[in-house]
Amino acid sequence: MGPAEVGGRVLSELQVKKLHWAARQNGSSNREFAVPVETAIQRCIDLVPGSGQSELARLRTQYPQYFQSLQKKSESIGGRIASGSYSLLGKPFSADPKICWNTDPTTGHTWSDDFFKQVAYHKSPGHVDFKNIWELGRQQYAVELSRSWLLNGNRQHGELARDMVLSWIFHNPFCRGIHWTSGLEVAMRAISWIWTLANLRDFPFWATQQRERVISSLGQHAYYLENHFSFYSSPYNHVIGEASGLCLIACVLRESKHANRWKRRAIQVLKDFAPRQFYADGFCVEQAMGYHYYTLGFLVLAESAMRIDNGAGLGMDDLMVQAFRTGVAFRQSDGSWPAIGDVDSAQSIPVARDEYWDFSPMHQLAAVLFEDPLIAVESDAGTQEEDGFGLGDELYWLTGCNGLRRRTELSARPTNPISVFPDAGYFVAGNGSDHVVFDAGPISHGLHRDSTPSAAHGHADTLQLLYQFDGKPVLIDSGMPNYAGNPQRAAHFRSPQAHNTVSLSDAELVRSRGVLDWSNEVQTPTLRHSGDSDRWIAFGEIQWPDCRIARHILAIPGRGLWVADLLHSEHPRTATWHWQFPPGSDLTMLASEPAIHVRGTPRSVRAVGSVPLSTGELCDGDENKQRGWTSPGYGVIERGCTLTYQAHVESAAVVLTHFGDCAENVGFDVDGCRVQFSATEDDSKAESCDSAGRGNWFILPTTA
Repeated sequence: MGPAEVGGRVLSELQVKKLHWAARQNGSSNREFAVPVETAIQRCIDLVPGSGQSELARLRTQYPQYFQSLQKKSESIGGRIASGSYSLLGKPFSADPKICWNTDPTTGHTWSDDFFKQVAYHKSPGHVDFKNIWELGRQQYAVELSRSWLLNGNRQHGELARDMVLSWIFHNPFCRGIHWTSGLEVAMRAISWIWTLANLRDFPFWATQQRERVISSLGQHAYYLENHFSFYSSPYNHVIGEASGLCLIACVLRESKHANRWKRRAIQVLKDFAPRQFYADGFCVEQAMGYHYYTLGFLVLAESAMRIDNGAGLGMDDLMVQAFRTGVAFRQSDGSWPAIGDVDSAQSIPVARDEYWDFSPMHQLAAVLFEDPLIAVESDAGTQEEDGFGLGDELYWLTGCNGLRRRTELSARPTNPISVFPDAGYFVAGNGSDHVVFDAGPISHGLHRDSTPSAAHGHADTLQLLYQFDGKPVLIDSGMPNYAGNPQRAAHFRSPQAHNTVSLSDAELVRSRGVLDWSNEVQTPTLRHSGDSDRWIAFGEIQWPDCRIARHILAIPGRGLWVADLLHSEHPRTATWHWQFPPGSDLTMLASEPAIHVRGTPRSVRAVGSVPLSTGELCDGDENKQRGWTSPGYGVIERGCTLTYQAHVESAAVVLTHFGDCAENVGFDVDGCRVQFSATEDDSKAESCDSAGRGNWFILPTTA
């Protein structure tokens, strides 16, 4: 720890004491943040242009089909929230202003209302997940309720939005209780209130004094944020969210004597920390797809706010454009993005989406903001038929009708069939029908080779493959169902066993030191690639002092995927393969040794090796809801299917696995050892193909 960090940590402790003193004054500093109500609310509308009455009138006239779609959607979501059929983190939620804000709605566990530093949420009982109560405090549901009033005039939903916000303020005094323990939660709540205030500007059942209370509380949120950045506890998406929240509050409370200081502080933090969030190749250093877009969402909010405030933005266009361009490559054939790494199903922009893993609305918005067609993606055909656009709703709310018009003028350009991100360690290939993601990169940024623990959102998924064939998922990432509340399940879903990997006994990729903490990371893998639009070829290798795994992949679009694993060890070990299939899979084991043969949907699987394979097993969900289960979102568990098999490795072995229906036409040759699914009398017609690794693929011509 260098002098700068020591000084920074001392300053952070002094700032906490400053907050503690303010909290003991029982919020007397609240008066410092008072600004004219109508002025502040107008600035909220400025930040959410689509909420203005004039803009809605334009929308109703120019795009009536889309307007009606927004009405229908907001009424449905608001109705579900009011009736208790809405879901927060996979659990039913009903908005009730009489809610006990410090009590976990799932387990009944109650946290104290002490000063936030004395609320040890991370030491909650093992069955309690503090994420559930934090989600209540983010209040994004208030935005949806207020939107229902704005678009449909639903008084009940407007009143419920108002009452939920006021109830939170009344029952959660400044800096006291579970909802003040995380700066990110404070920032997200502030953003929700800004959007809610914009939506309810003309709501006649909200007294001026009540609005003043919300605006003054926004000032308290800003005071907290400027004194409580997560520089050392979570210098990734947390810091970006906190700075973006502070930036938006400063724009809303521009007339406050503190606003310029808040804004300068927020912008400086964003400029210092935003470049640290992405590798030079554009992918998130947290190695987690959900957090890639979560971080980008905050940056887009701050960028939009600063363009409105100063006409210039943050001055980080190149950084965000590169990150969005990188994201385009990961869009799979079915229109979704893969569930790589941790996820808590959070959305930085408070617009409810039906499919969390569809980030195309973010791309449509960014394409307009940065005038870059390479960021745009094709609109969803089903949604386009429903609302006339298929672009998502973030674009309208943040850019208004002009944004909708501009997006229709931009044509999404096709992506390259092969993309390689050397810093993040991903090989990605796709053609609109088949799609492959191969991970031969670090587990996450900031991990240590020694026993020093470090919190990270990356999973132990080194050398994982994700595969879609003919627009349908074949090999999937199992996702992440929870951080707290079930530590055994969390550990499983972050382990190699929940990914499409091969592991060697007594050879750890990384060591778990807690729910989100890793240590003892092995060296960063090697990634190489070759091939063209007809053949996608990649190689990745990970080494330990006395063993190594070299994985070779060959994907032929329209035919299948082959994986050749070369294993070396200085003493006998057991190798275990793990393959994860999506919910709805229907697979049958036809042979489990000495070779593996599985038939069914989504694709048949065959495996053969230079050594016998054994203990082949299909699992469609164990009793612990770990092996054989998938998690499409935080708090949600679905039955999938896992295939495992093993091989005993004395010193070296090659194992070839195929996903498809024509395995016999491809084999792998390394150091004179050839592995294939059936012997051929004449190999003279076989084409040898460089594997980019330690052997060669050979491909026989297909027969009619």
